[in-house]
Amino acid sequence: MGIHYLAGNHDMVKGASFAEIEENDDPRYFHHRYLDLGAKWRVVGNNGWYNYDFSVYHDQLAEVAKWKRVYWLDSTIDQPISDQAREDLVLGQVASQLTEAKRAGKRVLFLTHFAPRHQALMVRPTKVKGPQMERSFHMIRALMGADQLGDLLEASGVVQTTYYGHLHGLHPTFTHGGVTYVNPAVGVNKKRMNEWQRPTFMEQWAWRTKIVDLDKKV
Repeated sequence: MGIHYLAGNHDMVKGASFAEIEENDDPRYFHHRYLDLGAKWRVVGNNGWYNYDFSVYHDQLAEVAKWKRVYWLDSTIDQPISDQAREDLVLGQVASQLTEAKRAGKRVLFLTHFAPRHQALMVRPTKVKGPQMERSFHMIRALMGADQLGDLLEASGVVQTTYYGHLHGLHPTFTHGGVTYVNPAVGVNKKRMNEWQRPTFMEQWAWRTKIVDLDKKV
C-alpha cells in the first residue's frame, strides 16, 4: 500500500502551480483520489480549502481577501480563482468521490488538510484584546476551512471518520452529524512556538500517529 500524502498550504507555497496541486501524476499524491482497503472500506483524500465560512467576516469577501494578500502566507500560493471558487471545486470533487463510494458499497475514511468543521477550532484566546487583535483573530478563522465540507461528509451517509490537520495545537476528537473528526497533526516546534508533547520529532510523530483497526469498526 505504501505512503500517501496530501498538500497543505505550507506545501503549496513551495513553488507548485495551481495545475500541479490539482493534477499530479505522483501515485503517492492523494488529492482527489481514493484507495480501497478490502471489500468494505475506502480511504478518500482531498486537500480541501476555505471560503471564510468560519469567520464573522464571512460575507465581507473583498475585505478578507485584502487582509489575506497583506498578512497571510497563502497569498503567495498560485491560485487563478477566488477562495470561494476553490472551495466549490473541492466540494464538487468530494461529492463525486462520495457518490462513487456509496455506489460501490464502501464505508469511507476521509483525509483532508483544512478543517472541515468550525467546532474543531479553539475557542477565542483570552489574550485577544482590542479591536485590532479581534479583527486579526476573525480574519485568521476565515482561512481555516469550511463547514460546507463537513455538511457534505455528514450528508453522504458513508463517511465514518474524517482526519484533518492545519490547526495549531491539540484538538480533541469530536463527533458531529454521525461523523467523527480526528486531528492527528504532529504540530510545530519552533523558537516562538513549541507544540510538541514529546522531546523528539520521532517520539512526537509516534505519539500522534493513529492506527485504525478496520475489523473493529462498525
